[in-house]
Amino acid sequence: SIRGLTDDVLVVDADSADRTRDIARHWGARVIQQSWLGWLRQRALGIARAHHDWVLILEADEIVTPRLFADLQQVMAGDPRPDDGYSVDRRDDFLGELLPRMRRRKKRLNFVRLFNRTRSAYDPTLTIHEEVRVPGRVHPLSGTLIHWRGFTITQQVARYAAYAPLEADVM
Repeated sequence: SIRGLTDDVLVVDADSADRTRDIARHWGARVIQQSWLGWLRQRALGIARAHHDWVLILEADEIVTPRLFADLQQVMAGDPRPDDGYSVDRRDDFLGELLPRMRRRKKRLNFVRLFNRTRSAYDPTLTIHEEVRVPGRVHPLSGTLIHWRGFTITQQVARYAAYAPLEADVM
């Protein structure tokens, strides 16, 4: 969903058992295979290996909608300020339906996915539901980032159970 947006797509693969690496290479992405280090360290590895200072963080199960794609193009064509960051409206799929915005209004601007890596970084204190800290302003992007997991109810409950200890540690 980002084909044509950049000349450098980097996939950091955590020993996936599917065809992620082959599919990524087929579409021209650089692939780094790295056993799971945790969200922050895994993303830091990718950010450090990016060819450009501006990075867009996506997960393999996320889809950039055409409106979001157009807004990303417009932002990058407009010479954005390096201190600023750009947040996205990510919507989760549940049993084939897109859920409404789940984030509290106050937290919506914290979902920064486009930022300049020379000025901004992930908050090292958040091991789950990580957030990028930018020294400047955060601008919301138009369009939607779809988080398309395709989980069954059993898989979703198992995911909640697995994340509960991590969330308790953060709290």
